Amino acid sequence: MLQASSRISVCRLTYPDAHRLRRRAGPGSGTIVSGTTANKATAAALAAYPGGIVDRVVKLSNGEYEVHNIGVNWPHHIFVSKSFNVVGAN
Repeated sequence: MLQASSRISVCRLTYPDAHRLRRRAGPGSGTIVSGTTANKATAAALAAYPGGIVDRVVKLSNGEYEVHNIGVNWPHHIFVSKSFNVVGAN
């Protein structure tokens, strides 16, 4: 139980390019991928941001992937590079 003087702070870590990536990956852009590629992108995303449920992976026009993460408050989109490294989130 928290005492009246206790404070809780929440911190969201973001990557510097997350805003740029979100603009580039506007709504409806990209192609849904499946299989091994989707599995690798999902594994990278959930390793960086555990606890969510991925309902789709979209390949963007620049070759990177947008992993759509549901079941968590943040992040909703996790951006993964062609080499399956997390490069941003929003």
